[in-house]
Amino acid sequence: MSRVMLTHRTPLRLLLVLLLLPFQVAAQEDVFALDKLNTGLTAPGPAVERNTPQAAMEAFIDLTNDGDFAAAAHLLDLNDIPVPTQSHVGPLLARQLAIIIDRKIVVDWQDLLERPDAMVTSGDGAMVGQPQKSVLIGYLERDDRITAVRLDRVQVGEDDPVWIFSRGTVDNIPALYNLYGPSRLEEMLPAPLRRPAFWGMQWWEVLGLPLIALVTGLVALLT
Repeated sequence: MSRVMLTHRTPLRLLLVLLLLPFQVAAQEDVFALDKLNTGLTAPGPAVERNTPQAAMEAFIDLTNDGDFAAAAHLLDLNDIPVPTQSHVGPLLARQLAIIIDRKIVVDWQDLLERPDAMVTSGDGAMVGQPQKSVLIGYLERDDRITAVRLDRVQVGEDDPVWIFSRGTVDNIPALYNLYGPSRLEEMLPAPLRRPAFWGMQWWEVLGLPLIALVTGLVALLT
C-alpha cells in the first residue's frame, strides 16, 4: 500500500520541484554562492553586522575606528588568503582598507541601502526594482587604471547571505595601501597625532599648518 502511495505522490513532488526551481535559481542569482568563507577566523561577534550594505559599512567603520581590526576582518572576503594565516593577515588588511577609505573615498550613504537585497525602489534608473549583489563604494586610480572598491552579497550553503568587501577589493588592498597609505614618516609619529581631526586631516597636519605658514612667511621676507 505504501509503495502505491509513493508512486502516486512522485509526480506531484516532481511538479512541485519544477514549479519552485525558477525561484531557487533567482534567489541564487541575487548572491555570490561560496563553498566557505573566512574559515581561518573565529566566529563573528554581534558587532559584525553584515545583513545590508549600509549595516556592513557602518560596522566596518565603527570597528576600525575602535581599533577592533580582528572583528572588522569578518567584513572582508579572505578566501584567497591561506586559511592558517587569515587570523593574522585579515586584521592587517582591515586596518589598511580603513585608512584607504578614510583618506581617499567619500562614502555615498544614499547608495548604501538598508535592505538585504540592496534593491533600489525609487527613481527611473535601469536598476530600479532589481536586487543587487554588488554595490560600488568608490573608484581609485592605480597604475593608470581604475580599481573598484565594492561590497558583495555572498552566501555559504543555506546560511543567511551577508555583505562583505569583495574578494577583488581585498586582493587590491596592499597595492592601494602602498599608493595611498601613510608615508614612513607618518608611521613614525605617535598614534594621537595620526588620529583624524577635521576636514579630512589628521592632527599632525593641523598642528603643522602654523609651522608651514611661518616658514613660508620667513621665506617671503628673505626673498
